[in-house]
Amino acid sequence: MLSNPGYHPGTVTCHTHPQSIAQVARALHATHRQLIVVPTHGHLHGGHAGVIETAARVPGSVVIVSSLCADNAHLDAVAADCQFLQSLPGCPASLFFAPAWETLFPHGLRTMVRLNDPDVIVPPPPGIEESLTVHMALLSLLHPQRLFVGERDFYQLVALRHLVKDLCLPTTVTGVDTLRNSDGVAISRFSEQPRMAPAQALPAALVAGAHAFREGSEGVVAAAKNVLMAEPKLHDPQVAVTNYDLGPAPAEGDARLLVSAYLADGTYCHDNIGLMLGISED
Repeated sequence: MLSNPGYHPGTVTCHTHPQSIAQVARALHATHRQLIVVPTHGHLHGGHAGVIETAARVPGSVVIVSSLCADNAHLDAVAADCQFLQSLPGCPASLFFAPAWETLFPHGLRTMVRLNDPDVIVPPPPGIEESLTVHMALLSLLHPQRLFVGERDFYQLVALRHLVKDLCLPTTVTGVDTLRNSDGVAISRFSEQPRMAPAQALPAALVAGAHAFREGSEGVVAAAKNVLMAEPKLHDPQVAVTNYDLGPAPAEGDARLLVSAYLADGTYCHDNIGLMLGISED
């Protein structure tokens, strides 16, 4: 019989086995609580806190923060992550699920979610199908009413919404605004490392593109790409303006500007912002 640390509101309870957290989830569903999952790769930071605290404001919610990486790097941070969650005002997430990769996937990812949407006009980011498969496993295990994710990973946010709709999953995917440092860079585990300095060009490109909104999508792309091209330490810069489904941008109205590039060490950097295209000064 597996030990089950249970659920204790007001303090963080860590689960490391799927059967244990699934048993707690089933018990919470029986009490008609609204179960919300916030998926992460561990090493929690202020950006995660924004998503967690937003999720916890949903009435009647119980927030489960998951932590998982294929290389098990998340396991090194379990104690620190529990302490981080406990330090948040009001302890908004009482459940923390941090299994070893092989515990959740004893046979590896022998079944994968595959993307197949001809309307999407931007290339998928690295590792997106593996990420969607992990999210699918969490949804199947916990059956949450809602999944909260940050808007910084906008491609993933849209793909998750497509996944739950196409597979008729009883879950709502909610995006949360990106939290940023004072220099405009999205808060992440690595954002303040010196090697990430060239990535400051990404939020600058977003600002430049947003200021060109009256010139339509072509003007926005040109303005943003000029900023990225001016940073010599960024490689393969990509800029796209899409609708909110990652399809072709409208001539006017709500659109999304996405920028990405690679650092010299192969790190993939990306960011995005919403904007209104073609709206005149009048």
